[in-house]
Amino acid sequence: MNSEKFQMWVKTQLIVGLRNIGPCVIVMDNAPYHCKLVEHQPTTKWRKDQLVSWLRQNGVSPPENTTKDELQRLCNMNRSHLKRYIVDEMLHSEGHTVLRLPPYHSFFNAIEFVWSVAKQYYNKTVASRPGHGLDRATAVWKESLDQVTAEMWRNEVKHTEKKIVEFYNNEVRGLPEVEELVIHHGSSESEEEDEEDEEEEEEERREAEELAVPL
Repeated sequence: MNSEKFQMWVKTQLIVGLRNIGPCVIVMDNAPYHCKLVEHQPTTKWRKDQLVSWLRQNGVSPPENTTKDELQRLCNMNRSHLKRYIVDEMLHSEGHTVLRLPPYHSFFNAIEFVWSVAKQYYNKTVASRPGHGLDRATAVWKESLDQVTAEMWRNEVKHTEKKIVEFYNNEVRGLPEVEELVIHHGSSESEEEDEEDEEEEEEERREAEELAVPL
C-alpha cells in the first residue's frame, strides 16, 4: 500500500460507499500512506532554492542574496504548525469528520480487533483451499471478510470504548496539573522540525516492518 493507492480507494470506494449514509466519523491511524500532506512545510533539510520557492508560493518575496539561515527564519515566520493531510481534506469536502488516533495507540480503534478475526480465519483456511496464487488468496480473503458481522462490530466498538475509559481513568484522571514550561532559544524551531522528520522516518520503518511480516 502507498499513499496514491490509498487516496484512490478513499475517493472511489470509501466516499462513494458513504454517500447514502451521510456524514460519518472516520477513525484513522498514522500509517505513512494515511499521512500524505497537502503541502510539506519547510525543514532544516531543505535547500535554498526550495526555501525560496516555498516562500514565493506563499506570497513572500525574499531579497536577493538572502542567506539560508535568513530564508529559514522567514519560512518559520510563515509556516503552518497545523498539518493538513490530503485524505482528511477529501473526506472533509464530503461532510465527514476524521478522528486520528494518537501515535502508538492502535488499540483505540475497533478495526484492530475485527481485522484480527479476518486474518486468523485467512491463516487457518488458505492452505487447505484448492487453487493457487492470487485467485485463491483473493477468494479466501473475501470469505474471511464475510466473517465480520454487524453484531461483531457493535461488540468490538463497545469493547474499544471500555478500553478508552479504562486508559483515561488509569493514565489521565487524577494527574496533578503541571505548569507549562517554555524555553525559548534560537534553535528550538529547527529542533522541532528535526524531531518531526525523525518521527516520520520511524513511522515509515515501522510500516515497512509490518508489511514484511507474512500472514
